[in-house]
Amino acid sequence: MKTVIFVTVCIVSVMFSTSTAKTTEIPKCVRKMIDGFNSTPRLSPYISIDSYIYRGKTTYLATSSCCDRFNPLFDGECHQICAPSGGFIGRGDGKCIDFAEKAQQLENIWIVPRS
Repeated sequence: MKTVIFVTVCIVSVMFSTSTAKTTEIPKCVRKMIDGFNSTPRLSPYISIDSYIYRGKTTYLATSSCCDRFNPLFDGECHQICAPSGGFIGRGDGKCIDFAEKAQQLENIWIVPRS
């Protein structure tokens, strides 16, 4: 009986641990960008990068570290698509005004390691 309970607990634990694992595969160019930010965290222009599904594709939103800067949205090859937020009035560059209502956030993939 103890063996059955132990095996059941192990199976349930594995199921929960794999379901909460990060699901987004980070493209090499995004990983390179993150590695550069990690090498000089106090100088990083961004404080986080989140992955989203936008217009049917996985995209990456870099949130700026300070005032009045655009928050650029990149595709999987690190081409800037638009800036859905940020700037002087906080509404981005106007090239993807539907981002807030149509994008589906997947997960946070990076936060600046400041101490």
